[in-house]
Amino acid sequence: MAIVVFTFLTAPLLSHHTMAVYDQTTLISIKGVVSKIEWRNPHSWITLTVTNADGKTVAQQIEIAGPRDLMERGFDRTALQIGQTVTLDSWMPKNPGLNGQPIGRMLILADGRRFDVSETNWLATAPLR
Repeated sequence: MAIVVFTFLTAPLLSHHTMAVYDQTTLISIKGVVSKIEWRNPHSWITLTVTNADGKTVAQQIEIAGPRDLMERGFDRTALQIGQTVTLDSWMPKNPGLNGQPIGRMLILADGRRFDVSETNWLATAPLR
């Protein structure tokens, strides 16, 4: 019985991904227009329409902290709206082909307000701007 309870309680921790696949030494600023917001657990997602180096617009999805963590930092559903221009300082995957999307660190609104959108347990080692 104790093994079953231990497995049940620790399984979510073991299934969570690691930050080792991201380059945490460099933050990349991604500026774009919010086209989609997904408030989900364990992570939320923001999709920005960005203009790439070729001048073409592309959709860039960025993972951010879950709704509870965001709300504890003063970032709630009213802070961000579809159509807003924002900048998301993010860590990029070391191997984008294998590791997926960037992970957001700091969201900067057009009015200058800044919100920490990173995962809570990453704050102690994360570089800030």
